[in-house]
Amino acid sequence: MANHWPFLTESSFSWRGKKVLLRFDGDVPVGGRGSQAVVLDDYRLQALLPTLHFLQDQEVAQIILLAHRGRPQGQPNVQLSLRPVADWLRQELGQCRFLSWAEKPGREFLQLYENVRFQPGEEKNDRQFAQSLAKLADVFVNDAFASSHRREASIVGLPQFLPTFLGLRFEAEVRTLTWLRRQAQRPRVFLLGGKKADKLEYLDFLAGWSDQVLLAGALPTLLAKPVPKNVVVAELTDNGQDIAPASRQLFAAKIKAAATFLWAGPVGAYEKKENRAGMVAVVAGLRQSRGFRIAAGGDTHQALLLLGAARDFNFISVGGGAFLQFLRDQTLPGMENGTRN
Repeated sequence: MANHWPFLTESSFSWRGKKVLLRFDGDVPVGGRGSQAVVLDDYRLQALLPTLHFLQDQEVAQIILLAHRGRPQGQPNVQLSLRPVADWLRQELGQCRFLSWAEKPGREFLQLYENVRFQPGEEKNDRQFAQSLAKLADVFVNDAFASSHRREASIVGLPQFLPTFLGLRFEAEVRTLTWLRRQAQRPRVFLLGGKKADKLEYLDFLAGWSDQVLLAGALPTLLAKPVPKNVVVAELTDNGQDIAPASRQLFAAKIKAAATFLWAGPVGAYEKKENRAGMVAVVAGLRQSRGFRIAAGGDTHQALLLLGAARDFNFISVGGGAFLQFLRDQTLPGMENGTRN
């Protein structure tokens, strides 16, 4: 693993009285509109709480939160606001001031800025934008594992200007995946699904690390070259929205026999009940397995919630793309300890 910023648990830093800038994974599904909008899946927000409680116990003076939702491309978009996240934090913790980008932080202990990707400098990793964020605090804590494969200002820019640490959730992800990478028992079966074509860039690595890779979701339709011999490409239903019956049976059998099973991405358009049979078959297979089970990514977690299967896993990573990149590279841009100016 590349040299990384220290974990909070490794730190002898004097936290008392410090202002902390804390980046977390706030990209959560939201239902409803306006003041009625609510968080539908709070798994990523629950993952933030241990780090918040750690900092409270260290008697920091203030915590200023940064996060994003979706891809607003540097422009305000009310449908991608973090206000529902602020409401969730306020309900969970009894406090959280919500800040627009026109406001400066007040005296409140816990404050959350609006979607950081509303600022054009974020995704461009603009140095001046990162420097302006750094002026808000004395120290930076990155607990946004799911976003740390991105080279953005609030991920890789801030560490150039502030003492930097990795949060408790980040540490749990790194330690779990490091153990998995090195010591996971065989046979290893990896189910790769969803509809993001960039997942296919990890296929060769996964085929080399796993004993079997099961390819589903929209990915079978996106293949541009032959796949390795141990990759099983699902047959799809006529509408292309689910895996076909023969693949359901085969996938369930492979998963049942796995000593280690990893799942990143739904196998079909599960949101509609008529496209859910593939998901149901996969869950049935894993429930008959005695192996170690890990799921990864927000879409996967939402599907598991719908099927009541989230508790069937030993660990659920908050990241999808970050999970795949760390498993392959054993590091992420957002954790690499570079030289601070």
